[in-house]
Amino acid sequence: MGFGSTSYGLLIASVLIINTGLHIPGYSYNHPRLNNSIAIAFMIAIFILIHGLIASLTGGLEFSFSRLIISLFILLVLFIAAFFFSDLVKRIDTKRFESVMWSVTALMIILAVAQIVKPWLAFHEFSSIHYFIAVYSEPSHYIIAFLPIYLYRFVIGTFISRILIFGVGTYFYFALESMTFLIFLFGLFCLYIISKPKLFRLSLLILLLVIITLITLWAGDLDGLDFIQMNNFLNKVAMILNLLVTDSLPSGNLPYISLSSLSFFADWHQAIINLINTSGIGVGFQQNGLVGDRSYIKDIIFNHSGAFAWTIKLETFSVMPKLISEFGIFAFIFLIFYLNYFWASLIQITNSLMIKDKDIDKKMLLINCFVACNAINIFLRGTGYFTTSTFFLVVAFFYLSSLKKMDG
Repeated sequence: MGFGSTSYGLLIASVLIINTGLHIPGYSYNHPRLNNSIAIAFMIAIFILIHGLIASLTGGLEFSFSRLIISLFILLVLFIAAFFFSDLVKRIDTKRFESVMWSVTALMIILAVAQIVKPWLAFHEFSSIHYFIAVYSEPSHYIIAFLPIYLYRFVIGTFISRILIFGVGTYFYFALESMTFLIFLFGLFCLYIISKPKLFRLSLLILLLVIITLITLWAGDLDGLDFIQMNNFLNKVAMILNLLVTDSLPSGNLPYISLSSLSFFADWHQAIINLINTSGIGVGFQQNGLVGDRSYIKDIIFNHSGAFAWTIKLETFSVMPKLISEFGIFAFIFLIFYLNYFWASLIQITNSLMIKDKDIDKKMLLINCFVACNAINIFLRGTGYFTTSTFFLVVAFFYLSSLKKMDG
């Protein structure tokens, strides 16, 4: 079927959450809200099914109806579980909520240590221990899952604890060499500076100087004849742009571009060509890689993956291009919907940085962290639809919608 381990893991976790929600002593869920949530889930599923049937008319024999149906089932279970989770978050008292968040933080630290020691264990051939602690197959998967918790701890922390959290995060980046986490740290730094008006202008000037310095260093010798030379910054940019507008393998040698970067651009290139070639309809839910055109950049990745022989037919490295490939112009409806929530959440997180810890609505802060941090999963580095990040995003939508109904 091509489903990743995260799909099965999320399905099991969702079933456990639903079972817990139905059998907690003294807990009575909101029946009208549950019915509305199920209705919404089925409406989305019906739309996806009808869209899939239409897309299958052009998909031919490669279209996988079994993959579509199984994915719809997982999606329905995820939606119902997200309702129960959001309802439990809403009902839990503040003291217990903070206790749970400390437990999750402790888990985050333990798994961070495990991620750091995994390469050392693998190098020294402790394979049994290595696989036992490999909760996440890649460091970026761990990072994406725990970004909201990291951001939550940063916002509610004191000045000293924020410095400590940022310092530990910087060490974590160097230990794992995760570009995903580096981008997050940069965004976190910018968010903090924006929340401090006195530092804002000075920081903009420093940031501008740093960017100019880095570009100058990466560009090479400005006085030399080989201004655009192999492996420098400008040549990489030119090559990446060339990858996106051509439809064949480059004749010359590629400058050094990591496989992760190539995978990112392959997703967006494939999204563009599928959007155009399907006249904006898309190839259908969970059909990306099976139906439609595949980016030739994936052939480059396969050729450069060496003994690993990375076949990335069904791999996805950010959710938005997958949505565009599979749902065409309908993906932009989700984009507008998400950006609206993302902007509102970002403003509220910035405001929380400006006030004292005791004045912060911690539940609302966590929900805003779910929404804001999902931008990494959607636009930069994701692992598909059925992930922890997606689950928490649906939880956030249910939580926020319940607040709007109460206000109304």
